[in-house]
Amino acid sequence: MLLILFLAITQLSGKYRILMAIGVLASCFGDVFLALPITNSFLLGLGAFLIAQLVYAVTYFQTANWAQVTHWRKMLVAVILLFSILMATYLLPDTGEMQIPVAIYLAVVCSMGIAAFTSALPNKVALGALSFIVSDSILAMSFFKTPLPMSDVLVMASYYLAQYLMVKGMIDYQGEQSA
Repeated sequence: MLLILFLAITQLSGKYRILMAIGVLASCFGDVFLALPITNSFLLGLGAFLIAQLVYAVTYFQTANWAQVTHWRKMLVAVILLFSILMATYLLPDTGEMQIPVAIYLAVVCSMGIAAFTSALPNKVALGALSFIVSDSILAMSFFKTPLPMSDVLVMASYYLAQYLMVKGMIDYQGEQSA
C-alpha cells in the first residue's frame, strides 16, 4: 500500500493528488485497524475505509456525466445496485450491533462504485472500484457468515488490485487532461 500511496503522491497533482492520497492513507489506517488484536478493530477499520470510500466517491463524481456513460457501464451500475441490495438482504440480519455501520458502509461503497462507472475516468478506475466491491464482499462474507476458501488471499489480491487500478486510472486521466 505504501507503494500505491507513493504513486498517488508523486504521479498525481492538484486536487487529485490530495484526494487520492487521503483515500489510500485512510485505507492504510483501515488495514492497520483490521490487523490489530484490539476491541472494536473491525469497527475502526470500517470507519477508516468509510472515509476512503467517501473520498473516492467524491473524487469520481466530479467527472460524472450520465449522458456520456456507455451502455455497458449503465448495465454495470444496475448490477452494482442489485448486488448491493442482495448483499444487504443477506448480510445485515447477521451483523448484530454493527448493522447500522455496515449498512452505511455498504451504501457508501455502492456509491463509490456508481461514481466510478458514471465518470469520465478511464476504465481502470471503474475496474478498480469493482475489485474493491469484490474485496469488501468477500471480507464481509467471511466475517459475518462462513469464510470462503482462500478468502484472505482473495480479499488481499482484489483489494491491492483495486487500489492500484484506481490510482493508476487517475494518473492516466490526469495525463489525458494535460495532453
